[in-house]
Amino acid sequence: MRIIFATDGSEPSHSAMDFLLSMEFEPEDSFVILHVLKEFVLPDTIDPNRDFRKAGKAAAKKLVADVAERFRETGLDAKEVVREGDPAREVTEAIVEFGADLAVMGHKGHTGLSRFLLGSVSNNVLRHGGSSVLIVRDRMPERPVKALYCTDGSLHAKYARDLFMKLPFPPDTVVDVLSVVDMQVSSLPEQYYPYSETSTMMTELRRHLMEQAERFVVEDAKALRDRFSTVREHVTVGVPESEILAAIDEMAPYITVMGSSGMHGLRGILVGDVSQRVVKHARSSVLVGKIPEELIFQKGE
Repeated sequence: MRIIFATDGSEPSHSAMDFLLSMEFEPEDSFVILHVLKEFVLPDTIDPNRDFRKAGKAAAKKLVADVAERFRETGLDAKEVVREGDPAREVTEAIVEFGADLAVMGHKGHTGLSRFLLGSVSNNVLRHGGSSVLIVRDRMPERPVKALYCTDGSLHAKYARDLFMKLPFPPDTVVDVLSVVDMQVSSLPEQYYPYSETSTMMTELRRHLMEQAERFVVEDAKALRDRFSTVREHVTVGVPESEILAAIDEMAPYITVMGSSGMHGLRGILVGDVSQRVVKHARSSVLVGKIPEELIFQKGE
């Protein structure tokens, strides 16, 4: 697996590094340690003869060198990369350049000139990056590790599930599998439909959605039990992102796993920017699985 670790030297970035170093990756796994120097314009009051950019690049090189050395001490391959520009764009381009399977970053960075991973950076990488993304919160997992996997039965959700299973989480990780049934099957109130059988049709449709969600959970739980010893099944009804965030608050997982987007229409649960809203508000680390474009074309999704 090829992993880009984007760091700005902040506490959240250190927490993300500590999390990665706590995992037992395989020797063939490789890392790119990336720092992006954000472009800025010097105010007129500062002497332009003082080379701030040169000093910034030197500090950035030391940062990635120090972090890379920590990875090498554990026997992992780590490449050092410093870029200058817009952080989200540079991370996205690095994902393509290095063929990364996963981009990892802390939940947010600090403010000031070294500001890097705040807010829109992770969202932009989620939206435009060509790899899956892991956003690490600023705490280390307790044992056993707890995980929440959100599924709608789509290829996107299954890809996230399989990526999660490839990461070196311990076998005793407790995994809760959740599917949310969105009972709002139409944007119009039912009384505006002209046919008397509408109520019966809606009831049957909602029953179908519930049965479908239960089937998704059973199928995914079966696959996860090949890797983890404790897997629990949950189906709930409501607005997907609200129910996922409520489940995170209730279950307190270390990591939440979900697809970048799900199926559209009646089967939709992870459609659109649900994953982005979860990343923004979740009190857990979040792994968002994104199917590479070449695989989407192969699968015809």
